[in-house]
Amino acid sequence: MEFTSSTSIYKNQLDIKLLDELKFSFFDYINFKAKRNSSFNLYDIEKSVFELFDNKLLGLTLNEFNNSKNITIFKDEFKVIISKLFGEEIYDFPINVIRIFHPKINVNKLNWHQDEATWNHNLKLRKRYPFTFWIPILTSDFSTLSVEKYPRKKIFYHSYEPFQGRFKGEYSSKTKDDIVVCKNVKQGDFVSFSSATFHKTWIKEESSFDIKNKNDNFFRISVDLRFIMPNSDELRKNTKFSNRLKLLVLKNKLVNFF
Repeated sequence: MEFTSSTSIYKNQLDIKLLDELKFSFFDYINFKAKRNSSFNLYDIEKSVFELFDNKLLGLTLNEFNNSKNITIFKDEFKVIISKLFGEEIYDFPINVIRIFHPKINVNKLNWHQDEATWNHNLKLRKRYPFTFWIPILTSDFSTLSVEKYPRKKIFYHSYEPFQGRFKGEYSSKTKDDIVVCKNVKQGDFVSFSSATFHKTWIKEESSFDIKNKNDNFFRISVDLRFIMPNSDELRKNTKFSNRLKLLVLKNKLVNFF
């Protein structure tokens, strides 16, 4: 199968057992950090997550899990899958993220952004143009990924957002037809898109859901894994930077120099 730089959805490519192993290890870690008994019941997980969030420990807990052997093992197994699927040489990129979304945790809602711009000030990471593989671990009608179909030819300056980083891009959409809302991406599927592609957290309109409805699952858990693909070279050659972003990079070079 040919891998392309445009946003692509791959259906039923992942073993549910592989995803569940990561999900349950994550649940165990959440309960452990919240000092609660081990449970895979979503109601209990919800209590643990809210307790960590209220105590300002959720962000730290997620970052620790991002760097855990559980993510490393999952990424290695996923790399084998996509190597067989695309038949390409694939290289690791060090930023991998597990995310939780829920109506009560608004700080995790991300604005339109390009991944390259979020780390472009880091001289060790910039201009490598990895591709993100977005993998839902637990799906929800409340929230999903919203992503443009194609990479932009320019990386824009992103302003800093508290508790998030540089995740607010200078965004304007050409047409709504350029955007994919991944409502039909379920466990076992994954989405690929470039680090020059604008994307954000899609949230269902508040008027159309009832958080008190116990029959609905409002938790979404997803993983972002990143790899350098052969297509990364094409982006590296053809993608430009906004002047404001160039100034930010220059500023960081001067700081490091002195």
